[in-house]
Amino acid sequence: MNFNKFNLSNKVVNHLKKKGVITPTEVQEQSIPLALKGKDLIVQAQTGTGKTFSFLIPLMEKINTDKDEIQSIIIAPTRELAQQITDEAKYLSEVYDVSMVSIYGGKDVISQIKKLRRKPHMIIGTPGRVMDHLNKGTLSLKNIKFIVVDEADEILRRGFMDDLEFIMEKVNKGYQTMLFSATMPKRVKAIVNRFMKNPTEIMISKENITLENIKQYFIEASPKEKTEKLMECIDRFNPYLCMVFASSKKRANLVHEALCINGYEAGLIHGDLSQNKRQQVMKKFKAAKIQILVATDLAARGIDAEGVSHVFNYDLPFNIEYYIHRIGRTGRAGNEGIAISLVSQSERPDLKAIENAISKKVELYKMD
Repeated sequence: MNFNKFNLSNKVVNHLKKKGVITPTEVQEQSIPLALKGKDLIVQAQTGTGKTFSFLIPLMEKINTDKDEIQSIIIAPTRELAQQITDEAKYLSEVYDVSMVSIYGGKDVISQIKKLRRKPHMIIGTPGRVMDHLNKGTLSLKNIKFIVVDEADEILRRGFMDDLEFIMEKVNKGYQTMLFSATMPKRVKAIVNRFMKNPTEIMISKENITLENIKQYFIEASPKEKTEKLMECIDRFNPYLCMVFASSKKRANLVHEALCINGYEAGLIHGDLSQNKRQQVMKKFKAAKIQILVATDLAARGIDAEGVSHVFNYDLPFNIEYYIHRIGRTGRAGNEGIAISLVSQSERPDLKAIENAISKKVELYKMD
């Protein structure tokens, strides 16, 4: 079974194959046909199920590239997720010729305004920055045909639900909405009832990840100290196999380079590597020819290597589901695993949110 079943062109299917996307996941199989028919969708699925392509492929298929107007908007809770979605959308745009602009905090506003004036087909942004552009009059949503809300429960948790409602009120009626969320709190259901038209609900079963056999610690480390602290941890714990997670491809590259320069045998996987290269790295890692694997969240989806004794979070993930998936790479088959997060002062609220979500305190580990 492959993506031909959705009546996609061979050019698109072959382009997906180059990225290693060959067989549709459960969420893709259920969502894509309905989305292509124009149905409003409520999809309850956790991170790592392949949901990004579940909405990007239908959007790319349905956008009219002959019209220079903003036709779709994707709202994500954080700039990290917005950037990850943008990366995937840019890859697909190589065959679809869809133009896009990502708008979120940390990027130059003037540059964003210039790009918006060119009338891209797709906007990918965070609620706060999208609302800022709407208030400034630098963004118009009058021609929007498609709205995607990704990680709706995370938008709620971060206090952006009012912003999301403000944005959706600015869109003319008649658009198609797809909402993705790992959980469905009452406030998210209220959005569904208010803005969606007879939506079809899709529930994707959760991967059963248990944290019972995983000891969780954090180490205080400023951004400048993280690389040194990571190497201290590796030396102290001497893991059989370990995974190191970074929040972006750029940071994963820097961590991998630093480890190699300092004499550690480390592999690297992220979205910019070819599927062949990733397979080579994974083969070495699974055979314990390299003990350390540096990875990003997206690239690490589906990784299942026996004997991972330690997971190190170089950066805390922006999504709690990502944290669970990361540390769930260890502590398998009844074995005890250890997960250690390097936490800067600015990341302490994220650590607290993780503790609340898993109903467990993450212990401070002192290196002294």
